[in-house]
Amino acid sequence: MFVLDPTPMFTSIPEINNATSFSLYPNPSSENQLVNIKLNIKPTEEVRVDITNIQGQILSSALSANQNFSIDTKGLSAGIYLVSVIRKEGKSVKKLVIN
Repeated sequence: MFVLDPTPMFTSIPEINNATSFSLYPNPSSENQLVNIKLNIKPTEEVRVDITNIQGQILSSALSANQNFSIDTKGLSAGIYLVSVIRKEGKSVKKLVIN
């Protein structure tokens, strides 16, 4: 005999607050194109922007204190990459597709 346990089970981690949110466009993008990142930060705050491949290797890392930031896809072959914005309140990650 099986008994169903009505207790909810959570299998995910909640997103951090929107303090680290950002937009990424155009996405998907193509090789040799600038990808724009609009950061939700204070004008005087500095954040780190990392681009990693699916294996977790950091391919590019930069510091920015600007709300608008661009990354060059030159040198990135077609594939899926992760763009991370890191600040003291937390980290936010978005997928970037290069065609």
